[in-house]
Amino acid sequence: MTAYHSLIEVARLQEGEKVLIHAAAGATGQLAILVAQSVGAEVFATVGCNEKKEILLRNFGIPTDHIFYSRNASFKKGIMRVTKGYGVDVVLNSLVGNGLHASLECVAPYGRFVELGKADIKANSSLPMACFANNVYFSAVDLRHIYYFRRDAGYRLITKTMELFKDGTLQCPYPLHVYPVSSIEEAFRYFQSGKNTGRIVITAGPDDTIRKCALHRRQWAFHEEATYVIVGGLGGLGRAIVSWMVSKGAKHFILLSRSGAEPKAGRQLRSGLAEQGVVVAVEKCDASFADQLSEALKKSLETMPPIRGCINAAMELNDSLFENMTFMQWEKTIRSKCHTSWNLHNLLPDDLDFFVLLSSLTSVLGNPGQSNYSAGCAFQDALARYRTYNNQKALSLNLGLMRTIGAVAENKNLHRNFKIASLRPIEETEHLALLDIYCDPSHPVLQPDKSQIAIGIMTPAEILAKNLEPDELLHRPLFASFSRSRGALQQAGVERNTNYTALFRQIESEEGKIAIVVDALARKLARALSISPDEVELDKPLYSFGVDSLVAVELKNWIRKEFAAEVAVFDIMGGTTVEMMGGIVTKASIMGRV
Repeated sequence: MTAYHSLIEVARLQEGEKVLIHAAAGATGQLAILVAQSVGAEVFATVGCNEKKEILLRNFGIPTDHIFYSRNASFKKGIMRVTKGYGVDVVLNSLVGNGLHASLECVAPYGRFVELGKADIKANSSLPMACFANNVYFSAVDLRHIYYFRRDAGYRLITKTMELFKDGTLQCPYPLHVYPVSSIEEAFRYFQSGKNTGRIVITAGPDDTIRKCALHRRQWAFHEEATYVIVGGLGGLGRAIVSWMVSKGAKHFILLSRSGAEPKAGRQLRSGLAEQGVVVAVEKCDASFADQLSEALKKSLETMPPIRGCINAAMELNDSLFENMTFMQWEKTIRSKCHTSWNLHNLLPDDLDFFVLLSSLTSVLGNPGQSNYSAGCAFQDALARYRTYNNQKALSLNLGLMRTIGAVAENKNLHRNFKIASLRPIEETEHLALLDIYCDPSHPVLQPDKSQIAIGIMTPAEILAKNLEPDELLHRPLFASFSRSRGALQQAGVERNTNYTALFRQIESEEGKIAIVVDALARKLARALSISPDEVELDKPLYSFGVDSLVAVELKNWIRKEFAAEVAVFDIMGGTTVEMMGGIVTKASIMGRV
């Protein structure tokens, strides 16, 4: 459908016109060739290797001098030579950076350029406007938008495509790479490798073996004649916890809120609970002040049963680098964590069934813009340890990135701040499963060294096992015991033992230093993409490998650590290739100069 829509409906390809199809050995590329040949167009194509070239020669009869390589921009000279300077009428593009620009320069007057790729669009890359002087037009194609906004057009497109398959104009791409559903990870690895041709098909057969996790539901229930205190209970995380507790028999709640304002979702929850006979007292109370907390608890308990459990989900973020942070920013966040938790500890009964503090992974990992929040969460971790040491129920739960509920999930700006590769998004069911264990009244008091649980972080060994590169923060001594597994060591091989810093320091020539940087960067990108370092195209810009602004900051820190070079994020994001970065780092490095 992409091939037909792009060439016929968008580019209006005509008989006798010339069309350049990139990635022609892939599924979309092969179908585009058939569409072009069906209208009598002259096809030019690019591929990434000789094996892919053979597919085009053998199956589509494209002349050898019409097939070029897409590993660099040399195809432009080939196109202009074969067409005697005319170029092509239509380009079906999936290349990025220099490859895209070279393709645009191949377009003949009144030509059409159809963009299928997403990397340059997401990177908001610029185009050389001089190319449009010859009445050339540029169009991007994404079938999702057709199905979202032009459903009738999408239906017609599907119908027309099926007719073309029925009459033999189109045929299934070659070859078919068939994987059983039990090997779906292997299929994705092949898809990422850059070697894929034709179509990848996943089959589901009766004998396929897949991993399935058995679900064991605990049978305990909350006391109906007990009250449970939820601080921050009107937030997304608090509402999810209340709903879960009601499903397990809880009937009385005290929900504490600094503002006292109920969001629409909170009002709906309260209304629904009332219909189920659940009593909810919403108190406007800043629990970081002991007098306010004491008064709110006293007022509610005049008509409610004794308190048997507490969950502190209070949080106030005032993010800033420490050197720029005001005292007010520091104090507000600290009070929301430290003072609130300490007041609950002092004012609630000693014999609670559970006392859960929703802390954060920032107390373990740190976060440059959240020193106040990290400190507050670390206090909660220490308080849980203190309580269990004194034979009181307590758990500090270091939550990572909640995927669907909570402040981070509901705020796109916060979500970007927590975009760290080593954080695995936590599902609501996973969070509630932990509470199901530790809110059980029969669960014994934890040992002090077991009173803190971190959830949502991948260990270095897990990341290496996926052939990926751990974040810089996971190279700290804290994670040394988790940094290697036997399988990961075998998989990482010799390249993990290469000390690029030492090699860079030892080599005196500038060319040698550049080569060291390029090799190190290529291997780092290869691990992130799960491909061989040899498959990293050194003349492609870094953003074509999925390097966005956050990854660029990580690379900047890695370059500083490995090569003692300060490189601007703009240099990494601004269309710089892997090869060019080698020169930039070498010139910026102060290693050996001090």
